[in-house]
Amino acid sequence: MQQIWNIQRQSLVDAYTLAKETGCSLLLAELLLARGIDNPEKAKLFLTEGGPYHLPQKLSGIKEAVARIIKAIVNEEKIVIYGDYDVDGITATALLVDLLERAGANVSYYLPERLIEGYGLNLEAISYLEENKTQLIITVDCGITSIEEAKVLKDIGIDLIITDHHTPLADLPEAIAIINPHLNDYPAPLCGAGVAYKLAQALSQEVPTQFQLTPRQIQLAALGTVADIVDLKDENRRIVKQGIFSMNKEPIPGIVALKEVANLNDRKIDASTIAFVLAPRVNATGRLGSADDGVKLFLSDTLIEAMPIAKKLDQMNVERRQIEDNILQEAILQAEEQLDHKAIVVAGENWHSGVIGIVASKLVDLYYRPTVVIELSDGECRGSCRSIENFNMYKALEATKEYLLKFGGHKMAAGLSVEKNNLEDFKRAFLNHADTQLTEKDLYPRVYIDTEVNIPIDLRLIEELSLLEPCGAGNPSPLFAMKEGLWENAYLVGANKKHLKFQLIKDNVRYDAIAFQMADRLQEFEKSLKLDFVFVPEVNEYMGKRSVSLNVKSLRKADKTWECSGEEQVWRFWSSLNDGELSYVAKSYLFGKKEIGLPALSLIHNMKILQKEH
Repeated sequence: MQQIWNIQRQSLVDAYTLAKETGCSLLLAELLLARGIDNPEKAKLFLTEGGPYHLPQKLSGIKEAVARIIKAIVNEEKIVIYGDYDVDGITATALLVDLLERAGANVSYYLPERLIEGYGLNLEAISYLEENKTQLIITVDCGITSIEEAKVLKDIGIDLIITDHHTPLADLPEAIAIINPHLNDYPAPLCGAGVAYKLAQALSQEVPTQFQLTPRQIQLAALGTVADIVDLKDENRRIVKQGIFSMNKEPIPGIVALKEVANLNDRKIDASTIAFVLAPRVNATGRLGSADDGVKLFLSDTLIEAMPIAKKLDQMNVERRQIEDNILQEAILQAEEQLDHKAIVVAGENWHSGVIGIVASKLVDLYYRPTVVIELSDGECRGSCRSIENFNMYKALEATKEYLLKFGGHKMAAGLSVEKNNLEDFKRAFLNHADTQLTEKDLYPRVYIDTEVNIPIDLRLIEELSLLEPCGAGNPSPLFAMKEGLWENAYLVGANKKHLKFQLIKDNVRYDAIAFQMADRLQEFEKSLKLDFVFVPEVNEYMGKRSVSLNVKSLRKADKTWECSGEEQVWRFWSSLNDGELSYVAKSYLFGKKEIGLPALSLIHNMKILQKEH
């Protein structure tokens, strides 16, 4: 698949200044600038504590929520934490249940079943909670759009506190308190577990002897934040950095058990481990059945208690992958017949609604087209939608809403329901909308590269780059480009020979490199001497020895049309010349201008020679 490689470029002047003031390398300074860290104070906070801390009282409804919870405990009222069935909802639920139990509250929890009840508050659940004498419901990761359900709760005399991070509607539910970062422009884009953690902080500040925060709270907040793919910026980054540190120092039994079933052994947890190893196992319980097991895992006080639950989740994750793969193979057959369109709509009988969102994401990875995956049923069919950079999925569904029962979501992901007899009309309208909105160039995925590397990559540099951790959404692992590198000794590795291993040589330095899931590129490039590479540098540890390894994310034949950045000294030499084309271009480059008109390559070559003569 053809890609568009975009190399970011920061002002070298600003980078030198920041490097000098913070004592870091020029490369790290460039990466900090790319993340909006443009002064020594911000850099120190970002690299040490991770991000700022904000008072919980900056969130809407915190004061009222704290007062009502304390009153409920004093009066021995029955409190229910009402969560969601994904990792964010599970961790938020366990976080508050643990805190309130230790504070002496009469507290339990309720998580709706995805396949039966769907997302959020529902009338059947409310009826059940009323029968069980519930007096106060605290939602986590849901509730902000539950206007009808909130009215019912008010009518039957059950108080409601809503903690949620999703976007509110124009009208808000009636509640004792609504804690939502969108309501008062809270600085950090918190997830549900993050909002619950701020409520826990507020309770702890109000009565510190009764509400005591333990490692469980920060670890679950970090786990939920990474799993929910919210931006690791501002306070989110601080929460995750502190949480991961705590997980590696004194992990709660539930996390120890997850590590054991995942065969992580003594490997340290990082954001990537959470996102790709731990979180999928927790998510599996909510996708295939009841999410209660996830809460029980994180409330476990001993490893003996946690291990059976973790093993169950691990097995469910295996089942989830098998179900997902079966659906994916069927979906690919349908997708292959739609490649003359700029979008994909596939549907199938007995496709599990708990995994169709993952299948949609995988189809986007394969074909880079907006994709809708629908589970067929006799009446209402449910679908999951995933998009690409230049296509607004929400607006596309809005444009075709005449064929839908309901829909919701945002630019990149959404959900819908459609009657079976309207499915073909929706498919036709959606594909037509995509065909008219997208260009052929829009179907080329973009690779956003932090910078081109022209210095040797060693262990010391990688250790410095690790200061950027935790990496994830909003703070991705830095991507580097190396152009016109020689590649040698390429061969396939892995159980199914899906991965490409080789050696990369640049400026007489040899690196071990691996490109996962790129076995097909071996035949494509086996006769090419030089390639351009995009990679993440990593440390490989084997038999007690540490070495540099390049995790290659993309590669292509050496492309002479790249921006000819030249060596920095050349640009500085050009800028020192009398006013003219070269001086203007060089000064524009040094100060980070995004688009510059470059002189001819032959002129660049001649100017390099001229510089050497001077």
